[in-house]
Amino acid sequence: MRKLLTLLTIFAFLIPAIVFADSAKNDDSTGQMIREQYQNQEMEQERNQLRQQNSNQDDSAQNEDDLIIDESEVQRAKDFDELNRIIGEQKVEFQKELENINNKAKEKVFANQNQVREAVMGLLSAKDLVGGIGSQISTIAKEVNNSLQNTVQAEEKIQSRGKIAQFFFGGDKSAAQDLLDQAQSNETRVASLQNLVGQCTTCGQDLKDTLNNQIEKIQAEQTR
Repeated sequence: MRKLLTLLTIFAFLIPAIVFADSAKNDDSTGQMIREQYQNQEMEQERNQLRQQNSNQDDSAQNEDDLIIDESEVQRAKDFDELNRIIGEQKVEFQKELENINNKAKEKVFANQNQVREAVMGLLSAKDLVGGIGSQISTIAKEVNNSLQNTVQAEEKIQSRGKIAQFFFGGDKSAAQDLLDQAQSNETRVASLQNLVGQCTTCGQDLKDTLNNQIEKIQAEQTR
């Protein structure tokens, strides 16, 4: 009987120890699995962030370079009908470029500026149709176009700032000031363009209306 009691006592101590050891082993295994899953998630997040950064850089390199219009590559209209055709084709081309942008914030910024790009292309294409003021109109149109890079960069800074950050800390003040400066400069250019078109003695009314329509696109973007 004593031997039996002794054996039972030994088993009574051994069984909890074995159970505890198995439990600890399982806990270690579970903890290791959790740590591995967490590490895998972190690595995947880093890869996604890197892919997004590369995508944004590709968009920026591709599209910001396209903002500057090379006048030597602009097709000059020979008559009013050809001018309208060029303006229509360019609008379609800019829309295709917009569809290739993967970043939503950048897409919104470029959508805003496409109206200005269309207007600049239209004004440059009309250079040979407006007589002696063609060079002046082209010069001002190029100045508007050159301002687009600064405008887009400033808008991207503001768009990239999260809504919560904007609520508590406001927008990027430097970027906002850049936008204001560009808008004021372009308002002056708009007024000059309007005066030049009004002075055009060789322009028919249809041509004047088309040119003024392009100028209104620039003006609308400054007051947005």
